[in-house]
Amino acid sequence: ESLLLTGQKYVQQGGVQEAIINYEKALALNPYHQDIVKQLENMYVHTKNLNLTEYSENISRLLDCIW
Repeated sequence: ESLLLTGQKYVQQGGVQEAIINYEKALALNPYHQDIVKQLENMYVHTKNLNLTEYSENISRLLDCIW
């Protein structure tokens, strides 16, 4: 199972931190993969809307590394 699919499953099940870790691993293998970037952007909005500050800051740092 790909790291991207694993990350998506974690997000759907509410495991944001696990998803972030999986996306970090996926980005290490393929830093500009559009699906990963899109999922991270979606997670960022989701965590920001839920006031999950620590998670949204972690995701923001990951996205900063890509852009």
